[in-house]
This record gives sequence, C-alpha cells and structure tokens, in this order.
Amino acid sequence: MNMKSNIYMMLNDIDSEADAYQEEAWSEVEAKRTKKKVLGRVRRKGRKKYVMAGVCAAAAFALLTVMPLRGAVADAVEQLSYRIGAFLGIDKNLAPYEQIVNQSVTEDGITITLNSVVLDVDELVVSTTEVYEDAITEGGPGLMGNVYINGVRASGAAGGGSYTTDEHTREVVMKYYLNQVDLAELSREVNVAIRFSDYEENRGGWEFKFTASGEQLSADTQTIDLTYRYQLPDGCNITFTKYTSNAMGQKIFYTNDGNKNDYDMKLEGTDNLGNPVSFYVSSSNKEGGRFVIDNSAGNLSDEAETLTLTPYAVKYPETSGRLSHDFEQVGEAFTIEVR
Repeated sequence: MNMKSNIYMMLNDIDSEADAYQEEAWSEVEAKRTKKKVLGRVRRKGRKKYVMAGVCAAAAFALLTVMPLRGAVADAVEQLSYRIGAFLGIDKNLAPYEQIVNQSVTEDGITITLNSVVLDVDELVVSTTEVYEDAITEGGPGLMGNVYINGVRASGAAGGGSYTTDEHTREVVMKYYLNQVDLAELSREVNVAIRFSDYEENRGGWEFKFTASGEQLSADTQTIDLTYRYQLPDGCNITFTKYTSNAMGQKIFYTNDGNKNDYDMKLEGTDNLGNPVSFYVSSSNKEGGRFVIDNSAGNLSDEAETLTLTPYAVKYPETSGRLSHDFEQVGEAFTIEVR
C-alpha cells in the first residue's frame, strides 16, 4: 500500500483569526494564496503515522459505548478507534472517548465518509475517508470543513494530515479548534454539524449531523495552573495559563499581550527521567494560543513527575513564506510538576 504522506490544510499555525475565513465562497486568488500559506506552515518534523484500512460496515451505530462487543462489530470498532490514535501518534486507548459515526455523503464525484470523532475540551478531532471518482493529483483537491455546535459556527481554525492509500482514496484526520463557542457548552452533549467544501473550486456540500459529548474526556483531563512568563524580541509578553493532560496528549495554553502573532515558538527540555520532551505551537492568534506535545519521538512517560522546559522562538517570514529553523532562546527554563 502506498502510504504517501500529504500533510495539508494547516490553518491553525498561521494567524488563524476566524474573521479572515467567514466567507464560504473564496476567490481563486484567495484560495491559492491561502493554500500556499498553509502548505508553507506544515510542521517541519515528519511524524510517522499509520492507518488501518478495511473498516467493516457493521460499525454503523451512533455512539461508541464501553459495553463488551463481539465478532465483526468489535473488530470494526477497534479499527475505527485505532485510526485517530495512529494518525496522531497516540498510544492511549481512545475507545471510551471516541464516537463512531460512519456516515457517507457523495457529491460531485467525491464520497466523504465520516468515520469517527473525539471531542477534546475545545477541539473536535475528526477522522474521514475521501474517495474520488477521478485519480487524486498531487496537491489537490483540498476539502475544508466547518464545524457548527447547536446551530452556531464553532470552528475558527483547523489542522491535520492525510495519507493517500491508493490513487482514489485519502484518509484524513483533522483537529478543528472550537474557539467561537463557550467552553461550558462543550462540557455536555451537543448537536454537531460538519460541512465540507472544496475551497479551491467552490464546490460541494458534504454535510454530516450527529451528537457528541466531551464529558468523559473532560472528567479524565488533568489541569495545572501556570504563571510562567517570557518576552519575545518584539516586546510581546507570553504568559502560560495552564497545562492539561489526557489520553489525547498534553497541551500548554498561553496568552499574548502584544496584539501580534509574528513568532513561531517551541519548548524543549526533558522530564525527570531524562527523556527528551518537546512542545510546538498548534494554534495561535494575536491574543494567545496553545503548545501541544511533539510525540514524534514518543509519548510522555506515565512515570514522569516533572517537565523542565525552555522556550525558543523564530520570527515568521514576512515575504518568502519559507520558515526559518534558527530558533533562539527567549526565556529561562521552568518546571511543571505533572505528578
């Protein structure tokens, strides 16, 4: 199987203000400009991801429960639950938190199957399979999704990756950042709609509706308040507000008081066991954002008690779109007690 990596649509790392993406009908120039900007923002470290094919149709039920499953249904659920974890490099069991949707919509020669979702506090992680009548060409097409919660537009940015499994099929996992709704609303069961469209050709209307709940994952999420602060070269003060950890991974949230979003940042360090630990910015705007753990070298050890991290930053390119690797230290090392 040709598992060619095709990481695309990384809107989350590029000044992802929702107002810039309100219009659904983009011009061709805007689409090409955005795609170029997005592709230039892809995370530089290649993450090895895998995908499991051959999902059984017997998994067509609305909500994944923790009841014992048997036979083909159990096999299908295991494959679907494996998909998101494998794409994201997560070695935890996501089955208690993952909802199997298994809905398909065909339009304009493209069939999108919504496999499963995980509602992770303020993110909706979505697994889809795209099947095209025509062979998939390099770099296209690009399908963009918008998420609505209880009838209101909820997503302002997204990021993820895909693999082409054959010349007509693409497996995709995307994270949609639900930064346009009240977090309290996401702590209970909500009505979700996802609408996909081809953002280059302004075609399509693939829509899926289902209910989802992040209550269990929220209950199983560790939250630690933070107060660490450092200053970027342009004078913006970055203040860490909290660290969270659950089966989906670890995140560090921050605020930015400078009303700018001109620097890429990362955190490098080790845990108390000597294992290397790294965080990168997964979403950001002029007011703040979040770091997420880089698990390309492995997940955070369950035995880790502390993380000691140092912040680094590099200025975004103003014209070329080519990212620099010349990160410089911008603050002193700090420690988070995670156990």
